Amino acid sequence: MGRGGAVILAVCLVGSACIDNPVAGRADDEERNRSTSSGGDNASGGGGSGSTSGGSGSGSGSGSSGLVIEGQPIPLEQLCPVLANGYVRSFTYYLYGISFGTGAGCEPAISDEDLLTMTWGDVNLTRAGLCALDGGLMTENVSAVAQGEAAGRLTYDEEAAGDCLAVGRQYFANNGGLVGSLASTARNGFDAAGYETTACAEILVGHQAEGQPCNSTAECQRGDGGAACVHRLSAGCEGVCQHLGWEGEECETRGNPPCSGNLSCIKPGDGTTGRCAPPAQRNQRCEVDGGTVACVEGTVCVSGTCIDRLPEGTACTTSEECQAGLSCSGTPSRCQSPAALGEVCANGSVTRPCQPCLACAFPPGTPDGGEARCTEFAKLGQSCAANPCTFGLVCINQVCAPLARTGEACSDIDLVDVDDTQRGNCLNPLDACQGAPRTCQPRVPEGQACVAPPTSRPVQGNCAGGLICARESGVAVNGVCRAAPDESGERCGMRPDLHPSCSSTGADAASLQCSRTEDGGEGVCVASSNGQVDDLCVQSYACRAGHYCAGVNEDAGTPGQCRRGGALGQPCGYETEWEYTCQEGFCGYTGPDGGYTYVCQPYRGLGEACSYEECGPLYRCLEGVCAERIPVGSPCTGYSDCVPGAVCSDEGVCAPSECVYYDLGCGGCRDGTWVPTLIFFGVVTRGLRRRR
Repeated sequence: MGRGGAVILAVCLVGSACIDNPVAGRADDEERNRSTSSGGDNASGGGGSGSTSGGSGSGSGSGSSGLVIEGQPIPLEQLCPVLANGYVRSFTYYLYGISFGTGAGCEPAISDEDLLTMTWGDVNLTRAGLCALDGGLMTENVSAVAQGEAAGRLTYDEEAAGDCLAVGRQYFANNGGLVGSLASTARNGFDAAGYETTACAEILVGHQAEGQPCNSTAECQRGDGGAACVHRLSAGCEGVCQHLGWEGEECETRGNPPCSGNLSCIKPGDGTTGRCAPPAQRNQRCEVDGGTVACVEGTVCVSGTCIDRLPEGTACTTSEECQAGLSCSGTPSRCQSPAALGEVCANGSVTRPCQPCLACAFPPGTPDGGEARCTEFAKLGQSCAANPCTFGLVCINQVCAPLARTGEACSDIDLVDVDDTQRGNCLNPLDACQGAPRTCQPRVPEGQACVAPPTSRPVQGNCAGGLICARESGVAVNGVCRAAPDESGERCGMRPDLHPSCSSTGADAASLQCSRTEDGGEGVCVASSNGQVDDLCVQSYACRAGHYCAGVNEDAGTPGQCRRGGALGQPCGYETEWEYTCQEGFCGYTGPDGGYTYVCQPYRGLGEACSYEECGPLYRCLEGVCAERIPVGSPCTGYSDCVPGAVCSDEGVCAPSECVYYDLGCGGCRDGTWVPTLIFFGVVTRGLRRRR
């Protein structure tokens, strides 16, 4: 997710409201909060706004407040800001949900608003960028829904969207906001208020029947077992709707969708044909030819057989084998309940989870290889010499302290390593702890004076993201903010005065990397791919097709330059400078009549004898003969089987390369598929006002 470059604030969809500075007007919003009684997601101090939430106004340009009210319809033209807020909140939730676990004290010391700032920096700019007219991720979602509706392929239910927003608000209100829901998840697991059975599931209703074209799964009729938009083969990566596989049907091969429900797709034999298999029953085999099938509820696959989950005290190999609430730990490994306060949770390489809201920490003075024990998290003002601080606090001089906002006094935090970014206890990652007296202030731009800790490595210091504080030596603390070089041959390296990376410019330019990556090494920017003639390089694969890297001196650390390979008819092979690289055609053995030499030759024609890559881009070598490449839409087995511009997809069908890469890259994050989830998380916190 790129955040570089300037982002214009007033960039929401035509007719929709834009999101203004979330800090502006806070007093008014707090007054509104006090006058409402429906709660919100600010139970932890993170700023809900009662029954109203800004950021999705009517866009009428009149003097109205422009606030979206949960439970009231959300017209499509007002949807983008709601989705943008849902995106930053859901991303934050899942980001910290992965690491939160039982290790945040279950009483976090941070508000929703501060958590978002800690994650995104300028949250307002992030939201605005998501709704940018040109390439905004949420703009593309709204556009996909609008296009689907205009084509009659789906219906967007604005009333269901408003109801879903209300369901989301109520869920977060009941759980103490976004931060509180993380703590609740640590205790009880995620339960989004019956999300799948609420109005959220009715926001997008697909109308495309099986076999009809689709741009997203949201356009397909759900049917009894669900449906998917698969086989993205035509222009624009359009696919067709297919029901999810039923028992015995083909799945995940030759353009078929995954299986429905709790069925598993197994691929026996040569793996070219998948079949949907039902769950294995208790004491049945779960490891079968072609993969592993699911076990019925209450059982787990152990040593290839479905067995009842193991009770406490039973020998085990993984925690999945144990009953709910138990983990596989100890020596020898057994199913155990989480360690209680004061019990051992780590001893060498053996670990055991602590009970919810406890931390596993080594007491002060513990020798190497000693035992860690479950301990409580330290609260604000308490000592963190032995106990880690609860989530949202940092350890400063062995006392838990709050994070500092922009303009507030700041300090270094207690770290084992040096703080290379000079952030200290600043909340906002776009700030550094700097100045005299030290306060959290925006980071320094390129070309300006900077400070960094004394170290022999290149470090960011108090510079803005992507820059380093270039210093004359490893003992110096003052320098100048410098960006990565973007021209072949410019200096780079792992020294305090050099940037360790290189950047590329232009769509057709070579991708660059630094030729030296070891500590203390000084190198130059060389091609890493697509190198053109005269571009510096260290490997031939970094040069474009038909070129090689000439003149590399590995002993001296000197790069070479990309040069054209051998011409047709010229010798090639290890005895030549360009070795097996030919400008066109291939380097082939000429046999006795040619004097047992390798020569650059034209690619073989259709029907001619071949080996390996002698058929070139137009044909493929099939059983020793050049054959036609497989067209789009036909079954394939190898990545290079397909016609130019297409690849063999995971479905086992030749598909346009942009469609395969679309699925691998972003997939449903642009086509409206995630709209219901984003609306559920789209509760707009206080201070998000309509920009007129």
